[in-house]
Amino acid sequence: MQTSMSIKLKRIIILMGITAVIVHFSLLFFYAFVPNRYSSFYVYPYFYQDWRLFVPAPDSNYKLYATYDDSGAKTTDVFTELMNKHQSNRASGNEPLMIALSNSIHYFEKVTDPGKITDTKEGTKFSLVEKFARNYIEETRNIKLNQLKLILVVTSTDSSQTKVYYN
Repeated sequence: MQTSMSIKLKRIIILMGITAVIVHFSLLFFYAFVPNRYSSFYVYPYFYQDWRLFVPAPDSNYKLYATYDDSGAKTTDVFTELMNKHQSNRASGNEPLMIALSNSIHYFEKVTDPGKITDTKEGTKFSLVEKFARNYIEETRNIKLNQLKLILVVTSTDSSQTKVYYN
């Protein structure tokens, strides 16, 4: 009698464990692919991770407009172009470029007042962004640039304040 009871208890425990695992992975699946109230209620308090766990949230959005002459004036937003390439294919190797550009812009923007870059100290800081944009455009379009004009537009995410820098 005791052995049949222990076998039934083992079966119940195993069945409950399997049910718990199925429910757990079903809720995670639905949270990842078809978010709904129930899966969010389960996932958020226990498994939710915000990327701010590792780095602070960005406080600015960037646009880096480049106007260059390649048999006629052309304009592109280098930052958005690179970000879209990176987001469309994470394995394409654009992440180091994206990090380098965003860090260069972030560094420059935090230590410089808006406006035309005329000071040699500010110009040196902006040259990081300028060299990056020049190399990126020349490599992606297979051209040699003679002249490059840049306009950096920085919009604060907190106050929607916009700063403009240009060379």
